[in-house]
Amino acid sequence: MKLAARLQEVRGSFSAANATQAWRERAGLRLIFTDDEGQQGEGEASPLPGYSPDSLSAAREALAGLDGLEVDPERPLDALPALEASAAFAAEVALLDWASRRSDQPFASLLPGPRHGSLPIAALVRSAPEGRERLAAGYRTLKLKVGRDLDAELELARTLRAAGATLRFDANGSLDRQGLAPVLATLAELGAELLEEPCAGPWPASPVPLAVDESLFADPAAALERVESGEAAWVVLKPMCLGGMRAVTSMAQRVQGAGGRVLLSHTFGGPIERAAVGAMALAFGDGPPGLAPHAGLEVWPAAHTEAFAGPTLCPSDAPGLGLEWGSAW
Repeated sequence: MKLAARLQEVRGSFSAANATQAWRERAGLRLIFTDDEGQQGEGEASPLPGYSPDSLSAAREALAGLDGLEVDPERPLDALPALEASAAFAAEVALLDWASRRSDQPFASLLPGPRHGSLPIAALVRSAPEGRERLAAGYRTLKLKVGRDLDAELELARTLRAAGATLRFDANGSLDRQGLAPVLATLAELGAELLEEPCAGPWPASPVPLAVDESLFADPAAALERVESGEAAWVVLKPMCLGGMRAVTSMAQRVQGAGGRVLLSHTFGGPIERAAVGAMALAFGDGPPGLAPHAGLEVWPAAHTEAFAGPTLCPSDAPGLGLEWGSAW
């Protein structure tokens, strides 16, 4: 069966930061596959500049080349050529969305895994008011970036911990390894669930579970070795950066086979990324995914899915990704 491919670009002002970078604009591509009967499937390529391993221009070129793709509806992913990270994610999501809509099944039905009944959602926060707002809305796991102003960040953590939050931390590799021991001790006192990417180089023994994240993009083998050696206990998987659904599923199986645990998260992309990653979190995630509403969603037209019910991620029975767009494209 032949599929036509069409691309739509979104772009807009945006404000976000991690421990080492800041962004003021966000852009992404919506990929739509359409068959001869008018059935569609949609995917998203939203590489994050300076963070993702690929670029929007490269994704656009690769995805435009998929127009006229011949697919087997029973094995749609087999038709794809090798693609870079965000293009692979967009194309695989769009094909699975198309195939599951065609069979009137939810997107998750095409994913492996035990499938959770529901999961709480974790939220990234940058201030005490934002943290209290998230807690009031029912979020219990909050993630904080650390490394820009450690004293202020730890004081914020104490405030949110006293308010009842379970805390995660992400240093984006920015902390000084030589001075890491007292920081880890403080995080342990705060009951930290985990610390992502603490520093460059070898990671020290830690009273707080450590997690691999963006080091997976540059050297997957070395990053996964941290789990297999016991250096890291968690892996945060961002499918937009990791080469698509099949690559992420393979990584998750390897991590869990080695005794590690998996979390799913986003790259400040749009509603398609969020819906697809949510389905993956329900399929094989080991804890609250980092999928609370974020600034990147506001760049895209509004969309609704029954999978996100406030601070809880729930299975969707709607065909495909189950996205309902609030306005015409």
